[in-house]
Amino acid sequence: MRITISGPPGSGKTTACKLLSERLGLEMVVFGRIFRELAQE
Repeated sequence: MRITISGPPGSGKTTACKLLSERLGLEMVVFGRIFRELAQE
């Protein structure tokens, strides 16, 4: 199952994602974090 959450910066996307992943027992993947890590490389 994939659930996509989108919205402007600071709108609580990561918080909503964390709560959903805990409640549903799903892996949480935050693409903003991935993009920031790639940019640092």
